[in-house]
Amino acid sequence: MTRIRRWLTRSNIIGLVAVVALVAVGTAYLVARAQEEATKDETIAVQRSRITVLLKQNGSLETTVEGLTAEYTKLYKEAKASGVTPTTVAPQALQGAAGATGATGASGRDGHDGRGVVSMQCASTGLTVTYSDGSTATVGTCLGANGKDGQTGAAGTAGATGAQGATGAQGATGATGPQGPAGTNGANGVGVTSVTCVATSTGTAFAFTLTDGSTQDVAGDCTPPTTPTPTPTPTPGGTP
Repeated sequence: MTRIRRWLTRSNIIGLVAVVALVAVGTAYLVARAQEEATKDETIAVQRSRITVLLKQNGSLETTVEGLTAEYTKLYKEAKASGVTPTTVAPQALQGAAGATGATGASGRDGHDGRGVVSMQCASTGLTVTYSDGSTATVGTCLGANGKDGQTGAAGTAGATGAQGATGAQGATGATGPQGPAGTNGANGVGVTSVTCVATSTGTAFAFTLTDGSTQDVAGDCTPPTTPTPTPTPTPGGTP
């Protein structure tokens, strides 16, 4: 147990993970074989014992990993040779222990001096960049600040009269306007006072007497009124 604790306190984590992975893979492989071939229980027990012995062996972590890898490779090949297809990863897919740190390489050559940006200016041709080596380049378009408003231009000449447009649709009837003022009184007319039928030299006529005292004859057929014959007045005593 003391040796196992010392082994677990080492700083090589990658190797420790590899050992645990190998143990898990070996156990899974043995379980698979036990499920597929019950008659090989004795072989599985032997292989488990061999894995346990490997874990308890004294030596460096690298030696232990190499031994486990070799043992797992052997078990993997034996399983395939006996007709069992392992469900675990192939031995060549396992990650080995980390190697020692290599020596420091030689220093590289100094690179070429770079060039910095001295200034940038927005011109009509685009954004002009001036570099520290004196060269310039236009790298794209840019938008300057808004300029001042220009002066109002002179009024243009009047344009020619345009052609008359088409008659528009009739609009809706407007509201009734207010009543207009009363008109002035007209002059008094002339009325008819009476009409009589009179005999004229050409026949008969209607004689109109107007309200202003004037008369007017209008020819027409009518019957003039007859004058009654006076009745003689009788004398006293019965003498005619």
